[in-house]
Amino acid sequence: MNLASFLLMDGFENQYELAVVISNDSDLQLPIEMARSKLGKQVGVYDPSHKRSFQLHGAASWYRLLRKGPLSASLFPDEFSDAQGTIRKPVGW
Repeated sequence: MNLASFLLMDGFENQYELAVVISNDSDLQLPIEMARSKLGKQVGVYDPSHKRSFQLHGAASWYRLLRKGPLSASLFPDEFSDAQGTIRKPVGW
């Protein structure tokens, strides 16, 4: 719900030219279609799952499957520290 709301609100306020959505959630089909058709925005989709979302594929300006290698390479380490303290990734992640 938040992603859809900000996609549309930021589009109404002309805060972006191109939005990139990382999701496989077909509930985002309508907000993506609205951002494109009503607001004239480009909305690309990176799908992190192994099952293609035909709804998002049809709604987006462009659609790509997000490969696991680049996704894994962009993760934070399991643990890191800053001035506020130590942050640890939950075990199940």
